[in-house]
Amino acid sequence: MKRLLVLLLTMALLTACGNDSATNELNKNTDKAEAKTEDNSTPVSNDEEEEAPEVPNYYVAYSGDLNIANAKRYEYWAVVEDVMISEEEVKAIAHDVVENAKEEQKFNAIVVWLVDDERQVNNGYTIGKIEYAPEGDWAKAMDVKTGDYKTFEYAYNIGSPISGKLPKDMGEDYPTAEEFDIYYAWNDNVFQEGLEGDSAVQATADQFGISFEDADSIIQKVAFR
Repeated sequence: MKRLLVLLLTMALLTACGNDSATNELNKNTDKAEAKTEDNSTPVSNDEEEEAPEVPNYYVAYSGDLNIANAKRYEYWAVVEDVMISEEEVKAIAHDVVENAKEEQKFNAIVVWLVDDERQVNNGYTIGKIEYAPEGDWAKAMDVKTGDYKTFEYAYNIGSPISGKLPKDMGEDYPTAEEFDIYYAWNDNVFQEGLEGDSAVQATADQFGISFEDADSIIQKVAFR
């Protein structure tokens, strides 16, 4: 359970601090993710993009700025309504977010975080992280004029930073809606109510009328999805 709390706190810290070293820091702090979270994204130029599939249903639950100096950098948290989507559909959602963002304002870089539940917003992505930046490099946002996208490329990190998988790869093993409710109730018990360790698990079990063992198993399942 301590390891689980370390994972959750680490993911929250990484999100709060922005993108610049998120994946590498998760490697340092989480044994579970050690071999899974390395940023292996490869920038893809606009000319290399294949024809995108139809955009799956999603909504932007939160957007905000991560500006630095004169660079306009924005983040968008997109909640996927049907999580059993393909890698190509993940990309299609990210592209749709970016194109809509272009209509709203000029920018130097954008990051799109894809999650499977609105309660996960600002707590680490679960489906994908896609950056749209000069040469696909978030750090080069200050090197271009705001709104000049000629050198922009996509950099993809698709799949969970923990398991490396998309929900569809897990199939029936992916958490159910009720299991998500149990997990986020436990999360509230820990981070809002201040309960610790077994006390938080037992309180969650009592809320849902299940055994301590079942609650603990579900919490682990959702946390490490």
